[in-house]
Amino acid sequence: MTVPILDGFRREGRIAEQTALLDQATVRAGDLKSRVSAEIEEALLDLGSAHEQVALGRDRVRLAEEEVNEARDRFKSGVAGNIEVINAQSSLDQARAADIDARYAMALARIALARAAGVMQSVK
Repeated sequence: MTVPILDGFRREGRIAEQTALLDQATVRAGDLKSRVSAEIEEALLDLGSAHEQVALGRDRVRLAEEEVNEARDRFKSGVAGNIEVINAQSSLDQARAADIDARYAMALARIALARAAGVMQSVK
């Protein structure tokens, strides 16, 4: 059995190299953690915005339905013409389309949040 007393400072070099690799891995892990946190925060903000868009879309549909009902009542009473009813129905169609778009944006935000959090299998 031989024990080298002087190995030409190779041991110190290997220790320094492994320390540098450890430092590099620590920096990469911190960077990855920061990126994941940023993605989750962005997805949460998008989800909050989408919830607000859905609420606004529902309100817009409700108001457009009221507008259609009022226009029909005015038309039946002879106070307004058919064009007012048609315009109200067009507004209702636009409100429904905006509501669908908002719901789609919310679904995308939920998927983005699940992806960022790493739980894609449990998206409901």
